[in-house]
Amino acid sequence: MFDQAIVRDAKRGRWLRFTDCIDSVSCRDTSAVADLLAEIERRCREESLHAVGYVSYEAAPAFDASLPTQTTHLPLIGFALFRAPEVLDTTPMHGLEEVSESLEWRLGESQEAFQHKVESVRSLIAEGAVYQINLTSRLSQSGVLTEADFFRIAEGMPYATFLSGPEVAIASASPELFFERVDGRLVSRPMKGTVRRGTNQATDSLAKAWLECSEKNRAENVMITDMVRNDISRVASKNRVVVDELCAVEAFPSVWQMISTVSSDTNSSLLDIFRALFPAASITGAPKRAAMEAIKSLEDQPRELYTGAIGHIEPSGNAVFNVAIRTAWIDKVAKRSVFGAGCGIVWDSDPYDEYVELMAKTKILKRPSSWFHLFETMLLEASGSVQFMTEHLDRLEASAEFLGFEFDRSEAHIALAGLAAEIQGPKRVRLQLDRDGRLSSQVKSLADTLLARSDCVRLAIAETPVDSGDMFVCHKTSHRAVYDRAVAEVPRGTEPLLVNELGHITESAIANVVYEIDGQLFTPPESDGLLPGVLRGVLIREGKIIERSLPVSELADVTSWWLVNALRGWREAKLVSARLRDLQIA
Repeated sequence: MFDQAIVRDAKRGRWLRFTDCIDSVSCRDTSAVADLLAEIERRCREESLHAVGYVSYEAAPAFDASLPTQTTHLPLIGFALFRAPEVLDTTPMHGLEEVSESLEWRLGESQEAFQHKVESVRSLIAEGAVYQINLTSRLSQSGVLTEADFFRIAEGMPYATFLSGPEVAIASASPELFFERVDGRLVSRPMKGTVRRGTNQATDSLAKAWLECSEKNRAENVMITDMVRNDISRVASKNRVVVDELCAVEAFPSVWQMISTVSSDTNSSLLDIFRALFPAASITGAPKRAAMEAIKSLEDQPRELYTGAIGHIEPSGNAVFNVAIRTAWIDKVAKRSVFGAGCGIVWDSDPYDEYVELMAKTKILKRPSSWFHLFETMLLEASGSVQFMTEHLDRLEASAEFLGFEFDRSEAHIALAGLAAEIQGPKRVRLQLDRDGRLSSQVKSLADTLLARSDCVRLAIAETPVDSGDMFVCHKTSHRAVYDRAVAEVPRGTEPLLVNELGHITESAIANVVYEIDGQLFTPPESDGLLPGVLRGVLIREGKIIERSLPVSELADVTSWWLVNALRGWREAKLVSARLRDLQIA
């Protein structure tokens, strides 16, 4: 089934690559699952082997016959046995810069259908049948996620695992620890409570604060933590279980998560631990058996690998298993990948908010790898000074802090001062910052730029809406897929005007927008999803323009248009092509 594996060892900050495969085992018979898991643990111990593999959600009746699940054709359990792994201290970056972003993921049900299921869960809660249910859905795409895709989506995920064989593969970017058993200590970190990350430090801090203060999410987390505590007590030495941390809020690449930590000493086997804990409380609900009955009725297909467990067993007996969320099953033969996402539903859940949370958890599929740069494009004036240098460095510093780049502002200042002393302006200067803090610069002629200042720009509306919560439209990076797509969507010789999911004009591909209505100059607000340009910021500070959203329904009210940025200044513009009927506004 599998013959290669890559496992994230987050505690030691490294990856483990397994290629020396000794055996691959699996089974589809519920009655054989327990014996196979016990056999895998025995072989690891007696033959000094490592095992990497999964236990599917539908394997639950193998550990507790009263737990209901749907029928699946996927093996209920699948593991590969390896000799010692290669240790990788850094993420293999080869090929990541070429990762395709053309994979189109499709949700298997409509927003209305999902929200209707949320209402069905609320009805069950009102009847007293359950207290909480984890409701899930699937996305699929006609293509195969590669190892490079895995490293892209797995960045920052502590329990990531990639398993691959001739016909199938698994790419798991799970942030949640189902359990780890290390030197006789059993730890579980149930995760309940999610909010999407902000696009800058201010909005990100607000998102974190909101989750920390959310009574709904806290109540949900406490409920699941209590279930985990009860489950662990079944295998705890002297029945002593500790809640080490309750409702901590932790950052992940696309979301904030609320996580608790529960632990105990144990001398139990892996089989006994699975009998006590599986499936994870965070992906079923409360009470577990009733929640799983509702899941079987509400969800249209078996969960299979999704919300099961994926893990690594060492020769020492130490083992780590994730909750298989943020996880894709890849069929190499059919050239199809399936990804699951879900959210916990309680009585006061809002169906629309739950759908938003569901989609936030899928953003991981579309984020680029860390193989991108930050940069600033500046004007070196004839006088020898860099125009708006302080403002450019302020923006670069803020983006570096938010996106986790090393940045030495004094080094950047010295580099720009050196360029100004050596080169006769006016020139176009590009200052690039790599993630590790390395700076590089590029100087170009301004001839084309100065010529463009005198031209009236022809504007056309791009067809595909941008996501106002996409952090990559709010920072100046080399990841420009959104802008490249917009340019491709408008007629040649025109500059695209981007529109967000609410139908609000945001910016052009290379400049901010200023528009006039009733004699007043406005610019779209940063909250609509745009790069906060340096010249735009100066104009707002000086009171020359005012932030105001511009819905496409108000385009006829605009009497004048300009594009503004620090390099080109003000450029008069004219809207020549709207194509509003083609917009796919939510």
